[in-house]
Amino acid sequence: MNILFLHQSPCIRAYREGYALKNNASDIKLFLIYQGKSLNQKYGFGDEIFDKMIKLPPGNLWFYIKNRNKLYDLIEKLDIDIIHAHNFPDTFAFTAIKYKKKPVIYDIHDMYSLFDYKEMMFSSPKTAFANMVTFGLYPHTIFKFFEKYCIRNANAIIVVSEYMKKEVEKYRGQDKNIFVMPNFILDKDLRNLEPKKDSIKKSRLKIVFEGSLGAPKTAGDLTDTINSLGCIKNIELHIYGFSWKQAYIDYHMESIKKYDNVFFHGKVTPDELLALLPQYDCGIVPDYKSKTTRHLHSQMPNKLFEYLAAGLPILSGNFFSLKHFITENKIGCIYNNLDDGIIQAVEEIENNYSLYYQNVLDIRKKYTWENHIPNVIILYRELMKGNYNIK
Repeated sequence: MNILFLHQSPCIRAYREGYALKNNASDIKLFLIYQGKSLNQKYGFGDEIFDKMIKLPPGNLWFYIKNRNKLYDLIEKLDIDIIHAHNFPDTFAFTAIKYKKKPVIYDIHDMYSLFDYKEMMFSSPKTAFANMVTFGLYPHTIFKFFEKYCIRNANAIIVVSEYMKKEVEKYRGQDKNIFVMPNFILDKDLRNLEPKKDSIKKSRLKIVFEGSLGAPKTAGDLTDTINSLGCIKNIELHIYGFSWKQAYIDYHMESIKKYDNVFFHGKVTPDELLALLPQYDCGIVPDYKSKTTRHLHSQMPNKLFEYLAAGLPILSGNFFSLKHFITENKIGCIYNNLDDGIIQAVEEIENNYSLYYQNVLDIRKKYTWENHIPNVIILYRELMKGNYNIK
């Protein structure tokens, strides 16, 4: 069975999903067609899971206009059975579905239509200019068109949350071929952990954040969280952050330097991060003063499952998907604001730490790719049979 991952910018989710596929189905050959940086170039590992990798020229709308036949020729040359197209952006997925000769799974990591497009596309003059050059005066219109077309015409869809599934159904209707699969971790990344003491109030609660640092007042601006937690003297905040723009790091450092209990550790690889996380007590998924609220409600981010792999209870902003998951599994606390709300949530985690910690240990194995990848393999086999109404 020849499976083609189409991914314009390969990410850690695609790596973990591909790793689990290759280790759970001996008859799968896995190919990658991509643009930009490979997994090895991004993370220092990952390319090894693919039987063959092919890099195509850059571009989005221009790619479809000029280079789509290159993609179609490769699909035939590689004798592909199933196309597994990862977004975002969606040019590859759109191009593959237009081919109409192979079944396509549309794996939605992020829904563009849930973003505030002005915040995303025009966060700086340079970003706005680059997007206008690439897509014209209305880039959001093209992105939304591609996304809507893919949702309506793919043979099957994978989404990361129930919230996102409901958003997809607004375009596609209710469909048995929509599957919810969050950003699971791998079995090999689960840390060997020992039970922790009942209370950690005698020492500082060590909270860790990992992820990207973005422009001011966007869904990547951590400064409000830094200022709130920096004022709580019995905790520490440790930040493993990165950004595509040094100015955004500098912007965050202005806040970090104000506090002696906030520490910035820079960027590390995913493997290094997973080794470092167990030394902390709690992982945070922060709230942001951002307009991208619907997008944030739809997310089950990589950091959530990486925290669980390290045995860390979760402190999270009040987002729909995260709130449901965290409260249902009793693995942490939700805060409603960055004033009294986050202080109360920190105290709640301190006072009930052993309960949350044990619950994390009890459930984390359930949320690995190895535990869910058989469903993807079944989907592949059914699509190969021409069965596009999977039960």
